[in-house]
Formats: sequence, structure tokens, C-alpha cells
Amino acid sequence: MSRARHRQQGLGALDLVEEAFCLLRLAPAGVLAAYYAGAVPFALGLLYFWADMSGGAFARRHSADAALGVAALFLWMKYWQAVFAGHLMARLRGAPAPRWTWRRIARMVVVQTALQPTGLFALPGAALMTLPFGWACAFYHNLSVVGDGGSASVRAAWRGALRQARLWPGQNHMALAICYLFGFFVLLNLAVAMAVLPALLKTLLGVETVFSLSGAHLFNTTFIAALGGLTFLAVNPLMKAVYVVRCFYGESLTSGADLQAQLRLLRPAAGAALLGCLLALMPASLHAQTPPARSVAARPAIAGAVRPDALDRAIGETISRPEYAWRLPRQEADEDKGPVAAFLDSVVRSIGKGLKWIAHWTKTIVDWILDNQPDSRRDRRRNISGFDWVGAAQNLTVVLTLVVACALGLLFLRVWQQRRRRAEVAATAIAPPLPDLNDENVTADQLPADEWLEQARALMARGELRLALRALFLAGLASLAQQELVAIARFKSNRDYQRELDRRAHARPETVAVFAENVAAFDRVWYGAHDATPDMVDRFAANLARIKAHA
Repeated sequence: MSRARHRQQGLGALDLVEEAFCLLRLAPAGVLAAYYAGAVPFALGLLYFWADMSGGAFARRHSADAALGVAALFLWMKYWQAVFAGHLMARLRGAPAPRWTWRRIARMVVVQTALQPTGLFALPGAALMTLPFGWACAFYHNLSVVGDGGSASVRAAWRGALRQARLWPGQNHMALAICYLFGFFVLLNLAVAMAVLPALLKTLLGVETVFSLSGAHLFNTTFIAALGGLTFLAVNPLMKAVYVVRCFYGESLTSGADLQAQLRLLRPAAGAALLGCLLALMPASLHAQTPPARSVAARPAIAGAVRPDALDRAIGETISRPEYAWRLPRQEADEDKGPVAAFLDSVVRSIGKGLKWIAHWTKTIVDWILDNQPDSRRDRRRNISGFDWVGAAQNLTVVLTLVVACALGLLFLRVWQQRRRRAEVAATAIAPPLPDLNDENVTADQLPADEWLEQARALMARGELRLALRALFLAGLASLAQQELVAIARFKSNRDYQRELDRRAHARPETVAVFAENVAAFDRVWYGAHDATPDMVDRFAANLARIKAHA
């Protein structure tokens, strides 16, 4: 979907929910902690109020005080929801987190206290009438976004939330339907888990609960209220993020906030774009002095100027950085079996020591028993039929101990030999053929990112910089796909991947910027008339390292 359509018709409902989910998933833990700092006390307070008013013997005496406490917790939750929405909106705008001065906190408290309690009456009424519920729900969610203290008055916050609620009604109702459907399945899963847990406790641990004594307790009002509270805590942050994204795009219709965020992301690539324009405007005489990109005669010159040893050393230093060196294949560890053999030897020695300890204490106990028997009985036991039964028992114990030790030693030796043979077979197995980088149908998901990097290093060592650049580009796509920031598909163009990353990675502007720079450089070489130079390849590899460093 194009940016112009986004601005006029709004995102599709599924795209809106997906972008809100990505925004919520990439948000720091402190942002979610701000939300739950307000929501968890309210959910617990409401659940206690519900249980106390339902079955408390003295509920009438303190019902007014308890209701006042629940109302205070409700306002406390709304204050923290405004803080949560303000941080998410700042991340969408690419701006620093808002500063919560005392004046801003006071404005936020006044706006939320004056407007949010009306939803306790407006939302049930709108739900009974059915039709206005979507607009009413959007209005009160928008109040958490626009009423974060930035507005100077209650009237300005009211107008801003109402204006945002009127935008894109189809998108609003479809997004609400998706969120409530998701909430229904969350509620269903929680109900099943809470119904099965008492039976598991009784079966596995022998713990008896009121739910295992009678299944009727699963249908009381307190249990249903607890399910509703847990579902609210799981689903409501996503709904708040959905309306933060809606307000961001609604605000962009007049302020151009989305375009400003795009310009902030494009600043690092501005120098590269300017250089490309200058090269395009160079006189024809200067262009004539440079060989064509795909000239057969030019390739030997390029290969001679590459210095493969220097490039291989530079790429090796880049790839061996600590942030992603752990992903490289451990060939030395697979070939060196010394630690494994040493470990098995230590295990065999420990078992042998244990068996010797058992034999020693067995002999000690038998000797003690014989020494404490009367002489006549001891002599009778030792001399029945002229055979020494005690000595025979001791010898048999020693023989059995040695047999067990030998059997265990042979078992460990055989296991070690089988593991060694399997490792040798895996090392000598024929590797599948590598994809042909000259083929336009090659996609990034055919190899992991590390194998694309190995192929790029081999190509750079041979001086084939153009193919090495494509291998590095595919390694970057594979790394982004591993981070779930793009989805690899044969029909997608490079610009499609760039737009998809732009949509999913609002919180990582550096990743978006360096990927855009790599796309521009790759398109100039692969589809244009520019040559791949060692400096360009080094810059490309450095950008790829920055992308992988944020994984």
C-alpha cells in the first residue's frame, strides 16, 4: 500500500494491528512497566472489591470506602496509560521520550480526571445501542494518547480525541473486531489453563483445592472476574498501541509527522544519495575515462587492483567481532576430540573409584560382623564342610565389581567411538551445491546469513566484487528475516523489503538507515552501470555488521 493511500484512507486494519504489535514488541521494558504500574493495582483492587461485595459479611459497612478506593485506582490506571501512550507516540515520531515536568503531569491529571470517568457511563450505553460503540471506544482510547499533558486544556483534548475518533471508521471497527476476537481466544486459553491447573496439582503434588473438590466453583462470579482481569491485562496494551498508531497517522494528515520521521531515517543516506547525483551529472568525458561495468577487459584490472589478501583480512576482522563471532561454525571444536575423550576418561576414573569405595566398605562391614560373633559360631561358619564361605563371598563381590567396571568402561568406549564415527561422517559428507549468484531467482532464504558471508569472503578473495556484493546483500536480508523484520518472498523487490523494514522497525532507525544505504549501493552496482570497488564492499560489510549487531 502506497504512502499516499496511507495518508488519505489509512492503513488496513490488519496492517494497523501488525504495526501496533511490532511497536509494542520492540518497546523497552520500562514502557510496559509504566502500563502495568497502573493496570495491575486496578485489576487487583477491582477483583478484591468484587469478591468482598459478593460474599463479605460486613460489605455494607465499608462499601462506600471500597468504591472510592476502586475509583481512585481507576484514575491511577488512566494516568499511567497516558504515560504509556506518550512513550509509544514518541517512538513513532522518532523523538526522545517526553519529559514529565510537574506542569505537564498536572495537565495530564486534570484532563484524565475530567474526561475518563465519563466512559463508565458512556461505553455501556453505546454498547447497548451497538452502533455508536466503535466511535465511543475509539474516543476514550484516544484520550489516553492526546491527553498526555501536551494539550493546554480539557477542551483541546476533547476535540483532539473526537477528531481522531471520526477518522477512518471502517479501519476502526475492523481493528476493534480483530482485538476483541484475539481477546476471546486469550480468555478461552486462560479459562482452560485455570480449569486444568487444580486437577494437575491434585494429580502430581496431591494438593487439594476447592476447584478440585467441586467443579461448580469454576462458574462463580469471582472466578469469572479473575479471568476477565487477566484477559484485560494481556489484551489492553495491544489496543492502546493500535490507537497510538491511529492517532499518529491521523496527526500526520495535518502535521506531516510521518514524513518527518521518514526524513530523520534518511539523513544517514543523504550523503550517499548526493554522491550518486554528482556522479550522474559528471561530464561525458569523465565517464568515458571509466571502463564499462560489465566489460570483459575491465575485470582483470579490477581483480588485479583488489588485493585479495587485504580484503580477506579486512572482512575477517569485521566478521570476527564479538557481537556476532559466536555464530560462525566451530570447525576447530568439531575436529578436536581431546576435551570429549578427557571427559570420558574422568567419568571412567570416577566410576572406578566409586566401585572401589563400595568394595572396601562391603569388606569392612563383613569383617566387623564376623569379628563380633562368638568364636564357636564364627569357626562353625568358616569351617562348614571345610569351605571358607565368608572368603568366597568377599571374592565374589570383588569379581562382580570388576565385571561391572569393565562393562561400564566398554559401554562408554563404544559410545565415544560411535560419536566419533558420526562426527567423521558428518565432516566428510558432500555439501549441497551453492546457489548461483548470477541467477536472478536466487533468494536470501536459500542459505543462512553466515553461509552467505562465507561465500562473500570466497568471492572477494577471487576478486569477484560484484557477486560478493550480492552475497553480502542476501546475507543482510537473511539476517533481517531471522529477526522477523522482513519476510523473504520471490516476488518482492528491494524497495518492497525497504518499505517493509521501515514499517516494522520504527524503534530501530539506525537499522532502517543502513539497510537503505545498502539497497542504494547494491542497486547501483547490480542493476546500474557502477563498478563495485573495495571501499564500497568494505562500507557494505560494515553496514551489514551494524544490522547484525542489533539482532
